[in-house]
Amino acid sequence: MAEAIMNSDGQEKQDCELKAGKRWLSAHGEEYQWLGMTLLGDDLYSNQPFCEMVMEKRMSFIFTCKPDSHKWLTETVEHSFLEEKVVKKWTGRSNQIGTYRWINGVPLRDSKDALMVNYLYLQTRNEKTGEVGYTNSLVTNKKITAENVEHLALCARARWKIENEHNNVLKNRGYHLEHNFGHGKQDACQIFLLLNLLAFQFHTILELCDEDY
Repeated sequence: MAEAIMNSDGQEKQDCELKAGKRWLSAHGEEYQWLGMTLLGDDLYSNQPFCEMVMEKRMSFIFTCKPDSHKWLTETVEHSFLEEKVVKKWTGRSNQIGTYRWINGVPLRDSKDALMVNYLYLQTRNEKTGEVGYTNSLVTNKKITAENVEHLALCARARWKIENEHNNVLKNRGYHLEHNFGHGKQDACQIFLLLNLLAFQFHTILELCDEDY
């Protein structure tokens, strides 16, 4: 179930993704514990209170962790020994070199009660041209090993698959979903959003199950 980002009655401070994420965990965390979910998110979510809340619900996380917003963690990593794995893969056109560096058990922030997380850096580049295709740094509560590092990186990158095949479809493939419909003063905008999500869900089910459709 989606959690709408919108100001509730009596709330003057602007609502945001992080607040909505916390509301979602409070409302649905226990309901979905049995799934053993791994939550994906951008740099906004890699802060200690939210990560701790995820773990309290017995879930896992893989969140982007940008150097500029996590200077203490970045400095710690730069002065530590990181394990490394380099993998060459043929993409159909050229060889792609994937470089993975990681360290387990580093503090997420500069405090005595800092949450210890596991850090992963990944970069892909074209072997022939040297052109870098993708670079990112992540934190997770999953232990990183040479055996699972590629899988964890693929999981983290799947967030863009969600963006492209869900959000992009809703915005550009006939649903005309925008961030704000501009309709109504209380609930109309949220209702339009939920109707779009329901339509997309049913169309997906029909595509999977109905040959005529």
